[in-house]
This record gives sequence, C-alpha cells and structure tokens, in this order.
Amino acid sequence: MQFSEHWLRELVDPPLTSAELAHSLTMAGLEVEALTNVAPAFVGVVVAHVISVDKHPDADKLKLCRVDAGQGETLQIVCGAPNVAVGMKVPCALVGAELPGIKIKAAKVRGVESFGMLCSSRELGLSEDHSGLMTLPEDAPVGEDIRAYLTLDDSLFTLKLTPNRADCLSLKGIAREVGALTGAPVTLPPIKETEITSDDRREIVLDAPAACPRYCGRVVSGIDAKAPTPDWMKKRLERSGIRSISAGKCSGGRRRLFFVSISRNSGNTPACPPPSITARPCCAAMLHIGRRSTGAAGPRSMPSTGRKPALRDREATARASSVAAGEAGSPSV
Repeated sequence: MQFSEHWLRELVDPPLTSAELAHSLTMAGLEVEALTNVAPAFVGVVVAHVISVDKHPDADKLKLCRVDAGQGETLQIVCGAPNVAVGMKVPCALVGAELPGIKIKAAKVRGVESFGMLCSSRELGLSEDHSGLMTLPEDAPVGEDIRAYLTLDDSLFTLKLTPNRADCLSLKGIAREVGALTGAPVTLPPIKETEITSDDRREIVLDAPAACPRYCGRVVSGIDAKAPTPDWMKKRLERSGIRSISAGKCSGGRRRLFFVSISRNSGNTPACPPPSITARPCCAAMLHIGRRSTGAAGPRSMPSTGRKPALRDREATARASSVAAGEAGSPSV
C-alpha cells in the first residue's frame, strides 16, 4: 500500500514528523517498508511566464527568451529547449538557485547574458524526461515557488500489510488507525447525496443470498472519456503508484484508494453491458470471490496456476470432495 503523506495529513494531522509517524505505524503492526521523498532538495525555482522568444544572434539551436518570474522585471534567459514558446508557463531557476548537482549563476552564452535557467523535469530531479521544458498549467501563479505549487515537500509511505489488516488498504482506514494511535482528530470529506436522474438499471442475481444478502451498485452514464484528468487527481494517483489514463478511470481509482471499493470496472463499462450481474458463492474450484457474468462470452477464465487444465480440474474435484467429506464425515477426535 503506497500513499502520499500530504494526502493522509489532509485527513489526520498528528504532531509527528514523517520518521516518527513511520515508527508509530510500524510499532502498531503496519510495517513501513519504505519512506521516500517525492523530489530531491532544490531551492530558488519559481513559476515563470514566457513573454517572448527570439533567435539567438550567434547560435542556430539557442533561443533568446524574456520571461516574467514575478521578480518585478522581466529576465533575459538563453534557452535551448525545442518546445519553448510564447505564453507557456515553465519552472525557472533564478540566479543563485541550487538544483541537484548544479548552482545557477549569471553567465554569458555565446556572447549573450543569461540570468537564470528554464528547467525540464530531469533538471529538477522529478523524472528522466529531458526532451523539453516542463510545461505547467496555464493558471499556474507566476512567481510562486515551484515546490509549493507542485507540493514537492511530500513523502511517499509504502506499507507492507499483513492479510488481517485489509482495513488499511485505503487512506480512510489508515487515517482512522493514525487517529487511534495518536489521538489526533480524523476529518473525512463529506459525501453529498446525489440525486438519481436516470431510470437505467442492471439486475442483480444473488446465487447465495445467505453469503451475500445485499449487493449494491449505481449506474453512472454520460462520462466523457476524453475529458482531461485534473492535475490534483493525477498527482495523488501517481504518488499512490497508479498511472493516470482518463478522467473516468482516474476517479474510480481514487475512490478505491480512499474507500477500498470492491468495484473493479469503474469507468470501463462496455458499450453493451451484460443485462445482469451475478454474485456467486465461492467453492473449492473457484480461486476468487464474486466472479462476474460476462454475457454470451461466458464467465471470466480462472487465473493460471502453471499446471495442466486436466490436473487442475482433478485437484479441484478432489478438494471439493474432501470438503464434502469433512462436512458429512465422522466426528472429530
């Protein structure tokens, strides 16, 4: 289980450092396997707005840029990035800034003075991408410290959970655990009740009502799969080890991280979904719980165990027979 400390502290904020919080969780049985920083240490980098881009008078691959970095006057910076363009927002390392392995100074580049550096993700130590400048959203505030804007003063916790602590496979469960350990108040976001505006229904078939007396769900339609995922959501998912794909799938992934929802098909409903969902009981031959019906194509295939199908069938039959014999067998000694 991986999560962002910043996200956790929005729910519960105990008066502990990151290391102290990791120690408390480990001593409580939630082993912290890794505690890492989101970004390496650097200072002096702010959000900048590119005002103009001209050719360098003495170099074909270099460009002469004027940028507004919120310092009261525009800065002249020589840049060789291929994607630099007028109007874009980028990270700008000011004179005196200290980046991983480099300190920024005023310098002359091919005879032209340069007062700073426009940065790629690699130069900030955020990724290995150095194909061009790191592009920031259009609404990024000019002059704001990039560490504050991108929430880079954050840590990633990786928990090595045991099977009996499935309640901590979510931020909600971890927040409650931290609250119980430290006495800090837990503040969960309110869940607003949404009005039902559609008559679409999916029938639920319960093959084992005693084992699953209630199965709830909601049909969500009208999702724009091409809509961009908000940056704050992408950031939280990526720091939880989940790749951002689309707005619908990202919202489903975020909900599972927060609530440990058993839904595995959020934002991925086919154009012609099956008419019903079947909740079946688990038996010896079934290696997972709650297999879904997939319509005419039949049930989803069982995970491979590396053994031949015939051998797996015989072993499953033998296990089922032993279970039956145990239920109706001789009294225990």
